[in-house]
Amino acid sequence: YRRQEITGLTMYQYEETRFFAASSWDRKISVWVDDSEDSGTVDPILQIAGNNDDILSIAFTYPKALLTGASDGNINMFDIESGARRLSMACTKPPSTGDTPRQTGSAAAELSNTQYVEKVLFLEQRNKTIVSVGGDGHIRFWEGVWMETVPSSCSAAMHLSRMTVIVPSGHWPEFGLVEADVDESNNLLVTCDEGGFVKVWDISSYDWQAPKTAQVKPLHFWRAHLLTISTVNLIPPPPEVPERPILILTASADKRVLLWTVDGVLIGQFGQSSQWDVDNRATWVASVSADILLDVQMGLMNAMNEAKESMYDSEDEDRDILLELDDRLRKKPSSSVQFKVSPMKQLPPELPSRKGKKGRDYEVDLLTGERVYKNAPLKKSAVGEERLRPPMSPYLKHFAKKLDPDNVVGGGTAPDGGAREVRVGTPNAKQ
Repeated sequence: YRRQEITGLTMYQYEETRFFAASSWDRKISVWVDDSEDSGTVDPILQIAGNNDDILSIAFTYPKALLTGASDGNINMFDIESGARRLSMACTKPPSTGDTPRQTGSAAAELSNTQYVEKVLFLEQRNKTIVSVGGDGHIRFWEGVWMETVPSSCSAAMHLSRMTVIVPSGHWPEFGLVEADVDESNNLLVTCDEGGFVKVWDISSYDWQAPKTAQVKPLHFWRAHLLTISTVNLIPPPPEVPERPILILTASADKRVLLWTVDGVLIGQFGQSSQWDVDNRATWVASVSADILLDVQMGLMNAMNEAKESMYDSEDEDRDILLELDDRLRKKPSSSVQFKVSPMKQLPPELPSRKGKKGRDYEVDLLTGERVYKNAPLKKSAVGEERLRPPMSPYLKHFAKKLDPDNVVGGGTAPDGGAREVRVGTPNAKQ
């Protein structure tokens, strides 16, 4: 047997023999017989392999089923006699990070988003329902063929197992769940996370025949340690003192072992200077509960209400803005509004007036198509103040020659042989 760090330990009895089973980082389960006559180094009688990743937790149920939870998100069940794997249940496989939840230096934020199965438990009083918790902060309930009364949804011909309920633990999001335990009557469930917080659940109404999320109810929630909790145990009352309530024992990486009541009152620390008595409240370290469940729930409710109010306020503001814009677009300008316009004293010389053709300061010659400006200076000629027609284009000359072969309009010679003076009238010519 090669020495490896122990990750899980359980004791069980089969027929009249007691056994110890331990898991380690070599991904194997080693089984020893509990014999008081053995001393020194004792070799295991059986080693079970079959897990593909590091084993983080083991649990046993009668007659011979051994359960393991691994860091790859798988829950495997083995036969303790033969070592054969009977079935496997898988959570969503997390991305490979190379770290295990309890490895020194692992960041809590990195572990809280993974599917590490940190703890597996059997609810013996709930038809051997399996409970698992892990790094994603959820509590899962499983049913299958290992139950004393096999559910109708699970059979050899159909599914060997299935997850029935998944419950968000409500621990802080940055901390994954690392430990859990149940009492003997399976009425209380306690979960612990990497931040040192402890939460107690009421599962007395959990019905394995018709499981629902609402059947798992939180009772108390407080911070027991400043570092991750390595183990937790629910301690039942001794037979000689049946009226004593159930107590909670926690051990943490801060090197402290504490004893609590179920509702979060600190009784004492093991190894402290002053002695304390479980049955004497006057000797307890604390007199009031450290429970913050109501505060957390009220804080969540207030945050949700504020978020809803802010959402409604933003919707109202958006609606008001849209209505105002719509009113502005639909509203006609008032007649009392005075528009001040700077008048343009003079238009550019070649720019027509904005009023259209009525304000033009030129006229178009119908024959030549050229513009004749009203205010343009008159050309000096023998005709006097009248303007001469601009020179005709070759086309017009040819056309005029056909219409006037005697060149009467063009200004030919007079009958007496002298030059004929021809005046061309224009709309602006002075008579």
